[in-house]
Amino acid sequence: MVQFTSATVRWIGDDTYVAYDDKGHSVLIDAASNDSRVALRPTQLLMAAVGSCSAVDVVNILKKMKKELISLKVMVTGEREEGFPTYFNTIKVKYILHGKGITKEDAERAIKLSQEKYCSVSLTLAGKAKIDWEYEIIE
Repeated sequence: MVQFTSATVRWIGDDTYVAYDDKGHSVLIDAASNDSRVALRPTQLLMAAVGSCSAVDVVNILKKMKKELISLKVMVTGEREEGFPTYFNTIKVKYILHGKGITKEDAERAIKLSQEKYCSVSLTLAGKAKIDWEYEIIE
């Protein structure tokens, strides 16, 4: 069965846009290149999509493993090509897991499953950008 996902983007003035889904959820987007920005840029939204998609997977996988995750922070950095198009050639993802009894093996298994099997955002980008990841566990 084919699944469809959609979003609509509407220009609301200057360099500002709003994206929304069919349920009315929305996010403000700002393409200004100066300090007057009031929201995330489209490329920052892409980094947020990589981080949030994988975070959902990691949380769910650790829950299924019956691990006690207290918090998870995912930091994503993209390196872009110079010139046009300025696509991302490398994306670095750092996971900071805070929990009780989470081992190195647990973290690596959850992150690897996310990056190689479940995270549709990372897997979509993988053909174009190299995605590297690392993690830190805080007891």
